[in-house]
Amino acid sequence: YHTCVLKFDGYVDCYGRNDHGQSEDYSGGDAIGVALGGSHTCVLKSDGDVDCYGRNEYGQSADYSGGDAIGVYAGKFNTCVLKDDGNVDCYGKNEDGQSEDYSGGDAIGVSTRLYHTCVLKDDGNVDCQGHNPHGQSEDYSGGDAIMVATSSYYTCVLKENGNVHCYGENDHGQSEDYLEGDAIGVALGGSHTCVLKEDGYVDCYGRNDYGQTNILYGTT
Repeated sequence: YHTCVLKFDGYVDCYGRNDHGQSEDYSGGDAIGVALGGSHTCVLKSDGDVDCYGRNEYGQSADYSGGDAIGVYAGKFNTCVLKDDGNVDCYGKNEDGQSEDYSGGDAIGVSTRLYHTCVLKDDGNVDCQGHNPHGQSEDYSGGDAIMVATSSYYTCVLKENGNVHCYGENDHGQSEDYLEGDAIGVALGGSHTCVLKEDGYVDCYGRNDYGQTNILYGTT
């Protein structure tokens, strides 16, 4: 229920629900990234540290002060930090193993949501951990992944050939593969998937009770 905007001057403007302080602005002037959880916000700073604020009953809003962070990713009740040595430190709620650290030394991307976390590796494979009743935490071993995105109950992998492979819950068609060969990005909602195409258009599919999968036209 909140939104944050990363600005060129290193500040972050946030707005929306603020019952836990999650929508407070960041005025440090050194922000280079921002990630939003369910009720917490984390700011990646240019010095490699991470400042977090908001709801913190599981420790998900703890700051990271290792000085080596190059990415930050927030789930509903957890946070993961991608470090420059290719490892990932996670903290917060961990009842399903979604906040276990990754120490393979080859991570180049991370996605975390409510129950599971997936790590993109430099060999084009994906390692996932956490809750797996729908197969959403299965590893991907195709060797051609360039991006991974997670939702609560499914996962999608963008492949280097411009296709998207999805797996997990599919009750609204949200986990169907995209096979047009022109995808350059993918984003997941609760039960819908949107694919950014190289022509600047966006194709969406899945649950559409609020118009969330309406096609977007124009150059993106």
